[in-house]
Amino acid sequence: AAGCKSLDITNPNEPDSARALADPAAIEALAGGSVRGWINTYENMDAGGPLVTQAQSYSASWNNFNMNFYSSIDADGTRNSRPWQNDPSAAARTSIERFWEGYYSSLGLANSVLKAIRVNNLVINTDADTKRAETVAQLMQAASLSGLALNYDKAYILDENSDLGALVYANRAEVRDAALAAFDATITLANANTFTTLPAWMNGPTYTNGQIARLANTMAAWLLANWPRDATENGTVNWAQVATYASSGMSTGTPFDFVFTGDGYASW
Repeated sequence: AAGCKSLDITNPNEPDSARALADPAAIEALAGGSVRGWINTYENMDAGGPLVTQAQSYSASWNNFNMNFYSSIDADGTRNSRPWQNDPSAAARTSIERFWEGYYSSLGLANSVLKAIRVNNLVINTDADTKRAETVAQLMQAASLSGLALNYDKAYILDENSDLGALVYANRAEVRDAALAAFDATITLANANTFTTLPAWMNGPTYTNGQIARLANTMAAWLLANWPRDATENGTVNWAQVATYASSGMSTGTPFDFVFTGDGYASW
């Protein structure tokens, strides 16, 4: 033991967060990674499959992605025995975990980008490139919080300034409002800066800053309109605000679609 050197050594292949967040190329890649993570979560069948069969939009005779289990109607004509299996030992728990893990993964990447730019004052190539990464990361922060607000009763609200050692749950209305504030910040950033997103970020398609602003408006309207779970909550929605967001959304001016290019399940 006396003859051994210290095992407390630096691994240059695994830098700490301070060094990782200081690399402009890495931070720009993280911005694109947050988009890919969000899209792959939003479109994922592990969670989306059970939801569309529970809603009886589709049916499933097989149990791929737990679709048959969650959508089956019991002998009494109800699904009373098929609630979300929120138990670590339940086989069908994976349908609940997918959105939670996926949206937080995307949120973590987005917050890392925002921390590097806003807290550490990192510049990515140029001021324009920096604002592009900041705007897209802000959009993904908003979109990730939106997914959590729509699918869970409570969640953690995280941004680039959060203390991970002092997290507390927020209810779904608070998460929704945090997402709306992040969408508003996205709209402001996108309208104030001129850029076009990198092709790699959506695996081909690109979007201008104006389109990103309109996308954020549509997503904010969609969140407000789809958040209610019953008639009482529906009555609390600020429908005038929904209309305001929608009036500046993707269908205004020259309509466009927000799309990405699949690659046969390699990365997309």
